[in-house]
Amino acid sequence: MVNGIFFPFVLYRGIGALSSVTVHLFASLWWQVVAT
Repeated sequence: MVNGIFFPFVLYRGIGALSSVTVHLFASLWWQVVAT
């Protein structure tokens, strides 16, 4: 029953990484819009 603890942790980490990348992309995109 290790998966019961392991899977949500992996899912949480995956979502965290994905949102981090999305925020980074959006920030760089916004910076390009503001800079021009």
